[in-house]
Amino acid sequence: LIYTVSYQFVNRSIESWFDQQLAGALTAGLSLGTDTLDALKNDLGLKTRGAAERLSELGGLPQTLALERVRDQLAARSVALLGSNGQVLFAVGDSGSSLMPDRAEASLLRLARGPKGWTSRIEELDAEAPASVSRARIRALALLPNSGFSLGDSDRYLMVVQGLPSTLAA
Repeated sequence: LIYTVSYQFVNRSIESWFDQQLAGALTAGLSLGTDTLDALKNDLGLKTRGAAERLSELGGLPQTLALERVRDQLAARSVALLGSNGQVLFAVGDSGSSLMPDRAEASLLRLARGPKGWTSRIEELDAEAPASVSRARIRALALLPNSGFSLGDSDRYLMVVQGLPSTLAA
């Protein structure tokens, strides 16, 4: 009798923890987090597009200096100028990032050639591994309008990699 009463008490107590209000709060928190990440992703994409337009207007400025200036302005881990097939032509980064950024995937290049002229995505954010949040980053890619950095008729891209803010990692 004591076992049955205890078992019922524990069962009903646990069920009450997961009531409708708690489920609603968890859903709202998840929605807020998703909206925040989407806003950060879109913001970096738009800023990358603006930086690509400014870089195409400069023309005479050395590439590494111009890329370093963009990296400082966007508070990015790394900034790279990519060729038409995604190979890295010039790159700058902070001391914590690798010397050569990852090559952009063909799918990202296709999206950047789309009507918006840019694309962005969140990478290395694994919900199952909390330690991966420090490696999480936003990668934005924008098509450079043909002018100053054009070495022929092929497309050039500006790629910006930015870490997620530390407030999201906590």
